[in-house]
Amino acid sequence: MQLDAPISPEGVRILRALFLGPSGSGKTTIAGHFIRDFLQWPIDNIRSVAPPTKPTLSNLIHAKHIGLSVSDREAQDATFGRIWREASLPYDQGGSDIGFALDDADFYFSQSGRTYGSDPLGEIVKLGREAGLSQVFVAQGSASISKDLISNSNVVFMGRTVEPNLLDYARRYMRDVPEAEHVISSLQKYVFLIYAPQQTPKLQGLAKVVNGRIEVKEWQPEEPEEEGSPPTEPSEEASTPDEDASTPDATASSPTDTSPGSAGSTSANGDASKNGPPKPDDATG
Repeated sequence: MQLDAPISPEGVRILRALFLGPSGSGKTTIAGHFIRDFLQWPIDNIRSVAPPTKPTLSNLIHAKHIGLSVSDREAQDATFGRIWREASLPYDQGGSDIGFALDDADFYFSQSGRTYGSDPLGEIVKLGREAGLSQVFVAQGSASISKDLISNSNVVFMGRTVEPNLLDYARRYMRDVPEAEHVISSLQKYVFLIYAPQQTPKLQGLAKVVNGRIEVKEWQPEEPEEEGSPPTEPSEEASTPDEDASTPDATASSPTDTSPGSAGSTSANGDASKNGPPKPDDATG
């Protein structure tokens, strides 16, 4: 797996990654290994947010769990607002490079008719992969995860699903995958197709966690895929028996082994001066 991920001045490998799959697919586990083994964000720069009952991702990446109610808009505004300010302010004004991970992301999107729910979360998404902000979203991939967010990601890990929104994305955008809808809906459990729309080749292969490591193999359309091995570290089921159930309200709290892909040198996206908030993503992400 080779991904272009420049490193910021504070050592945060910058990209946007999406992990999509239904409840119990192992997406939180593989996302945790991707962050820990590939991105290797400095612990102090990580902001790992999830519902209060879902500390699994935070535990995997050894980061503080920021428990955030999925129904408390005031708490969401405060938490995402704080992260937004840290990521956008210049260093001499308290700004910092941030590795932002959001588990159960579906629950925080499309609230009260707003595409991105909380306004500060919308600002984080629009800021995109600018100076010092790296993003990992873990979601079931319902319609609340907008096509804009999917199409502006460096890499998408997609597990087996029959969700219409994701199958439509596969049909429209995964041109390198013949019969993409059938491929996605036929993947074995715990196996994820890796699609990097800005890389060559776009189809990076198939990934699963085996013995605490992400293993990636070349996709062979003519060969049936082997049954994926169960995750070797706590999976989504370990933290909650039913991801589809409503998450209890709570107030917000304060706040490695695949070889790394080719990391570019610090560019405009990793400007050490951080002179003011970067501009929002353009159409190309």
